[in-house]
Amino acid sequence: MSQVIPIALLHSLSGSMELTERAVLQNALDAIDEINATGGLLGFRVEPVITDGCSSPEIFAERTFELLGKGIRFFAGGYSSVSRKSVRPLIEDAGALLFFPAPHEGFEASPSIVYTGLTLNQQLLPLFHWMKATGKKSIFHLGSDMVYQRVLGRMLHLLALESGVRFAGEFYIPEPLKDEQKEEAILEALNADTELVAVSCSGNDTARLQRLLNEHSFAQAFASLNGESYSSNTDNLFVLCTHPDASIAATGARHSIHLWRKAALVADDISPAAIRQALPGLQLDTDFGTAGLRNNLHIEQDTLIVQLTAHGKQVQHRERLSPLPYLGLEATDFELRPLAEQAMAGYADSVHLSLLLERKNQKQKEIEKELHRYQHELEDRVRERTLSLELSRQKLESEIHQRELLEEAVGESQRRFRQILEHTSLVAVVLDQRGCIVYANQTLLQKTGWKRSEIIERNWFEQFVPQRPELPEKYLAAMRSGKIKPKLEQTIRTKAGETLILRWSNTLLMEGGQEITGVVSIGEDITQQREAAEALRRSEEKLRTLFSSMTDVILVIRDDGSLDEVAPTTSDLLKQKGADAATLADFFPKEQTEFFLGSIQKALHVHQPLTVEYSLIVDGVEHWFEARISPLSANTVLFIARDATERMLAQRALHAANVELERRVKDRTKELQSANARLIELATRDELTGVANRRLFNETLDAEIRRARRDKRSLSLLFCDVDYFKKYNDRYGHQAGDECLIKIGHLLAALFRRAGELPARYGGEEFAVILPGTDAFQALLLAEKLRADVEALQIRHEESDISQWVTLSIGIVSILPRAKHTSAFFIHEADNALYRSKEEGRNRITVAEPE
Repeated sequence: MSQVIPIALLHSLSGSMELTERAVLQNALDAIDEINATGGLLGFRVEPVITDGCSSPEIFAERTFELLGKGIRFFAGGYSSVSRKSVRPLIEDAGALLFFPAPHEGFEASPSIVYTGLTLNQQLLPLFHWMKATGKKSIFHLGSDMVYQRVLGRMLHLLALESGVRFAGEFYIPEPLKDEQKEEAILEALNADTELVAVSCSGNDTARLQRLLNEHSFAQAFASLNGESYSSNTDNLFVLCTHPDASIAATGARHSIHLWRKAALVADDISPAAIRQALPGLQLDTDFGTAGLRNNLHIEQDTLIVQLTAHGKQVQHRERLSPLPYLGLEATDFELRPLAEQAMAGYADSVHLSLLLERKNQKQKEIEKELHRYQHELEDRVRERTLSLELSRQKLESEIHQRELLEEAVGESQRRFRQILEHTSLVAVVLDQRGCIVYANQTLLQKTGWKRSEIIERNWFEQFVPQRPELPEKYLAAMRSGKIKPKLEQTIRTKAGETLILRWSNTLLMEGGQEITGVVSIGEDITQQREAAEALRRSEEKLRTLFSSMTDVILVIRDDGSLDEVAPTTSDLLKQKGADAATLADFFPKEQTEFFLGSIQKALHVHQPLTVEYSLIVDGVEHWFEARISPLSANTVLFIARDATERMLAQRALHAANVELERRVKDRTKELQSANARLIELATRDELTGVANRRLFNETLDAEIRRARRDKRSLSLLFCDVDYFKKYNDRYGHQAGDECLIKIGHLLAALFRRAGELPARYGGEEFAVILPGTDAFQALLLAEKLRADVEALQIRHEESDISQWVTLSIGIVSILPRAKHTSAFFIHEADNALYRSKEEGRNRITVAEPE
């Protein structure tokens, strides 16, 4: 199969809908592989064009427009309702065909869209029939905050009221919330008192609900209405689907591709028009029953409710209903049905009213049927002859009642439709058979400056298009033939004599489905768009003038290197003859030509401008140029180069200066860091003894108390005092006293070297030692070694009352700190213990016993 036929697969491969749509896309790809494996589509190999809509209706529309411009006319996908509505006018205008696989809210039937998902009546009626059969009396709705889910929730509410089921509430998951916030919100919503939770989550919301089902146990049963499967360790999960092993949208994706192939085989043609004509009535045999397309291009198939258990999947309910996108309104025959359908398509309130009336009518019929049965039995016992008259009367009453309800619904639809037209930003007008104005909305009056009383019953063409005198006769001919242009553009005159350009969408008005009574036209003011287009044309002329007058190197180049245009100054700058230049090779050497061709291909591939630098020998001197390559079309670029030799030389000089400056900064930074280190050492060390000073002691003690509380470890503090040190100074002099303190400081520094231990000079002849992670017994051993080592220094002290050598008295506090134990507490307790050592004879150790 050398020839191919493309089909665009529109799905979100990123964003909030990615999780749901990837499975749908895979089913479509599998179906395409099956078709290609069996000979393709009438000998053509089907080529999928996968397109990411990024979970955004605007991007869906943009990508569809691009694909239509490339000639693609078959599309499948568009999972959400808003994405479908965004591409629908583009598909219809191009005469293309879209296969939409997902369940949807209905109120729509387009000749250019094949709906292979379920309509609302195919989802909700089987759900409530199954609830009645299983005895479930209450329902709660949990869904993503999207159009389909909102309408589905309103229909659930109405059906619950009509079916005697308690509607326990509803919750729509807000999109802006983070995943954790979504889970908290869902968990709170699931506290509702209900027997059944109807789930219509899409995209990433399915993952959030699955996580909660894994981590929590719920008493309620869960029913997934859009066919998305969940797992749980209980048997309270159900899924509404069309196939037990796939979601509704995934099954619809497979049906879409196979219906497309079957229609092509029936039509023996691959054009959209031929395939569209062959689609109605097609039957498709699947591995789980048959499916068929109705005339409204909606699929009729079995709706299943499947229970998900640890032992597998069990079908609990199976029901087949005709697809009714307008909830049965399309089966009626009344004059203004097109207007009613438009109103239903535009506002969910009309849908709610129609469904409510339908359910009330059904209930009324049941009541009347029961009354009829009772009366029949009663009359049968009394008089047989009156039975036929009574039945006729009841039937007539039922028909009259239905007629009244229908007329009420039509009147409400007309009122809502007119209300829509009055509040829309589009212009709207209704003309009769003669072309006279029957209705004009407020937007038209505002834009043209006329009052309604000034134009009603006036001929539209004479009033607004006087410059086209042939139009009234053309309009009358169109009314007689019943053929009008569905879309056209028209220039009209305002009351002030100004012109407006309107793009109209026209629809014939029919009475009784036969006689044409006029035209309703909805228009968009495109005057500003046309003015913008004219401004763009003038701008292009200015740019062309600028192009011819610029002094830079300017070329328009094709991707093969051939030149479309050369600015007059280019040949002078490059010392070539511009008239003889046909390719890049006429201006540049071979290597530079190859370099530029590669850069041109890259700019065309990424659809972004590209800046390059190159050098060229001009008159024996090397010149540097800066060039910008900008895509103009699919195979041409604009090449603008400017002589940047002076800038390059200046940049080189600046770079050399920056390198030298950075070297000087680094050298100066090292000097400052070294000086800062010396300053810190001087600020935290005792100048005489070399141990920590009182400032560092206070900071360290506070930090170690906090660490000991956090780690729940003991902390000990030693307070030491040189015995009779004043007498020592008086006897040996202050210089000898300093030398004595220096020796004790060196001894402290050598003895307490473990991580975290801090010996410090507290003041005068007093020293302190902080011992983290040390209990009272360990502290006592260390204190005794300190006392003995000081005495072993054998520093002569003839004025001491207790020894011939210099000695220490020591006080210890050791506790597991709590909140009340501050640094002041430790210092107070250690100082008191030191005081007791002195009182009891000095050259000894006392351990504090705090309360």
